[in-house]
Order: sequence, then structure tokens, then C-alpha cells
Amino acid sequence: MRRISASVSLAVLLAVQTVPMAQAQTQPQTQGDVTYVSGGIADDWQQAMEAQKGQYNLHLLFAQEGTGAYFTNVPVQITDSSGQTVLNAVSQGPFFYARLKPGSYKVTASHGGQAVTKSATVSASGGADLDYRWAGGN
Repeated sequence: MRRISASVSLAVLLAVQTVPMAQAQTQPQTQGDVTYVSGGIADDWQQAMEAQKGQYNLHLLFAQEGTGAYFTNVPVQITDSSGQTVLNAVSQGPFFYARLKPGSYKVTASHGGQAVTKSATVSASGGADLDYRWAGGN
């Protein structure tokens, strides 16, 4: 009975410590007029990111082509329709969400020396999803 009690206590302790860690890692950041959050390496971190997704109108995913393996530490640059940079950040995980003013944007993400630029039109409601995939595990 003591072994079960100890196991349950340990499981509860780990669960209690995991949630705050995931929440701490998904704290929104603000740069100029743009608020963003990134992360999602572990399951609990992915769940914390998913819970926040609806608060952002641009959703990015960074993964390896073919395997779907996630990438972290991905530089992200977002420019508006006039060419002004509105955000320069580094994604801490495979998921990157940003809250932008409605409009058209160019979003550049880089991995392994390969920059990929995509266009996104974001609205006040709903969201634009961009999926970035790179070959190899660089």
C-alpha cells in the first residue's frame, strides 16, 4: 500500500510541476505592436500552445520534410505590405503564434541556412496557417 501511495504522490508532484513549467514556457512576448508565443516540444507544452492558439491570427509550424520531426530555434521575420519589419524573433519550438493587425504579410523562417518566405493574409477573426518544411535534420 505504501508503494502505491508513494507512486501516486510522485505522479501528482510531477503533474503539478509540469503544468507551471509549460505555462511559463508559453508566456506571450511583445515586440512593437506584435504579441507572439512559441514552443511546443513536449506534450504538455504542445497542449499549452494549443490552448492559446485561438488568441492569435497567424500560426506557424516548423518541421522536417518527410519525417515531421519538429525544429526549434527557428528565426522568424514578419514584414507588412509596405516592407516594414514588424517582428524579428526566434521560435523556441515548432509552433509559433503571432497576433498581427489585419493585413497582408511576408513571413520568412530560416533553418539550416535555408530561408523560406511565404505570404499570409490575416484577418481580425480566424487565422492564417503556414507550414514550413525543410529537408534533412540540420
